[in-house]
This record gives sequence, C-alpha cells and structure tokens, in this order.
Amino acid sequence: NVMNNFINRSVRFKTLLIAIAFIMNVSITTAQTWSSKNGPWRADRVRQLAAAYDGTTLVLYAADSGSTLIKYDEAEETWSHITAITNPWVVACKSDTPSIVLANVGSQLKRSTNSGGNWAFATGLPSQFVPRTLVFAPTDADPMRVWLGTEKMIDNSSLWESKNGGRSFSPIDTFRTAYHTNITAIFFDPVDINYVYVGGSGIVNGEFVPVDETQPLDAAADSNGFWKSVNGGVTWTQENSKLKGKNITAIAQARKENNVDVLLAGVSNKTGYAVVYHSTDAGAHWSGTVDVLYPAKIIYALQV
Repeated sequence: NVMNNFINRSVRFKTLLIAIAFIMNVSITTAQTWSSKNGPWRADRVRQLAAAYDGTTLVLYAADSGSTLIKYDEAEETWSHITAITNPWVVACKSDTPSIVLANVGSQLKRSTNSGGNWAFATGLPSQFVPRTLVFAPTDADPMRVWLGTEKMIDNSSLWESKNGGRSFSPIDTFRTAYHTNITAIFFDPVDINYVYVGGSGIVNGEFVPVDETQPLDAAADSNGFWKSVNGGVTWTQENSKLKGKNITAIAQARKENNVDVLLAGVSNKTGYAVVYHSTDAGAHWSGTVDVLYPAKIIYALQV
C-alpha cells in the first residue's frame, strides 16, 4: 500500500522526510508539499509518532487516541494493533532498539521491553496526570534519558524526566517555577542533549482552552510558545517574538547547518489552519514555511 511504499523509499534513499500527524491522518513531505499517507486503517487521531532502526529493520509506532497503539514492522511488512494500549496520546521508543517502547493508557505510563508483548507501569508520576508528549534522548548521547510533557497541574510540574529508560520519573522543577503551560512538544539536539527545546500550548484534550489568567488550569496566551535550555533543563529562555503566545504542538530538527540546529515548529491555530515555522539559528528567530496546511488545525507530531 501507499504507506509501505513510502517506508521502503525512505529507507532505501535516506531522504529527509517529515511526518505530521493531523487529527485524522498522517501526512508526509520531502520539501514543502504535503499529501495524505494512510496505512491499512484510517486512524482516528494520531497524536504522536515514534521510529526506531536497529541497523536492519525499521519499526514505526503511532499513538492513536481513538483506538490503540499501532505498529509497523518493516521486516514482517505488517501493521498491527497493540491492544494492551488503548486510546494512547503518547509513544516513544529507543531510536536503535525498537523493542523498548513507552506509551500511556489514561493517566498511567507503561513500558515494554519486547515490542509491546508485555508491559510494566512507570513509577514516580502523579496518580492523575494527562500526558501530551514523550521523548527519548538520542541514544548516542544518553540512552536512558526520557522526558515527558503533561497538561498543567496546580501542584506539580508539567515536565518530567526519567534517567533509567522510563522505569521511573521525577519532576523538572526548574521549568515548573518559571512557566505554567501544557507541554506539548519536546526535542533534544541529537549531538548535544544539553540543548533541549520545549513547546507549550493552550490545547487540552484536543481543544483550545480560552485565555483566562484568573483560572490556574487555563493557559494564558503568554505562557504558550517556545523555550530553549542550553544546560539540560537547569535554566530556560523563552523566544519572545514570532512564537510567543502561539500553540507549539510539535518540534523537530530538519538538519544541522554550520553546527547550528535548523528547526521546525508545528504551530496550531484555533481560527485558522496549522502552520510549520522554520528557524535557521536554533530557535532565536522564526519564519512560517507553509501558509496553510489545509484542513488541519492541530499538528500533533513532527517526525524527521
């Protein structure tokens, strides 16, 4: 099918591909043109994508919040539902070890070491939380570091870290004290994971929250946007021009240019259509690269 052909082409030619998960489908681009690429099922809402390549086989996972965790295995050329994970919002796997994967079921985060055959609960997280993004650090830099972004909590951080591959988590309180937002995007620099980028938005359960600073769980406009840390999350700076106040729901690196990150940011819009912004200076300045990603309003994932 079309998705199988895309996967085979991407592995064979090593082209730069960006997968964006919209509300109802997955889209693929090799430059700045977009088209829908669906697998054997039409997914309800693909919230996050994860890919791993062990040197032989490419494996893709998709968190479909209206169904189950979906897996594609290139070696077997099959798609399958992992029925133990229902209605997931987040999924992450080690980039060189497809068998190690994390995903959520409601307010529980689970971890598998055998490609979804069996699952164990991650510990250290609050009893009630709403996951929104989940990312493994690049394997070469720190194979056991995982970051989790959640919706805002009154008495806790919305940014969490695991140093043991997702077995247990602890809050990143440096972000909690500085900002109050829903964490909907996280990206580590593949070369130096001290450089980490975070996106915040006013989106809750796929809906835009009204701006109301009097309510602690409502996302104020200035709290949304793009943040950067150059010391692994010890301190943070917010980009204060193009992206401040915008709903950043996905971040990816297009490439490195002169040792500087060239970044993509998915910006979701309530009244218009989703836009992909482009930065050539590691997030200091941004420009819109695509005017309209019709008919999408929310970009849930960018995968390069």
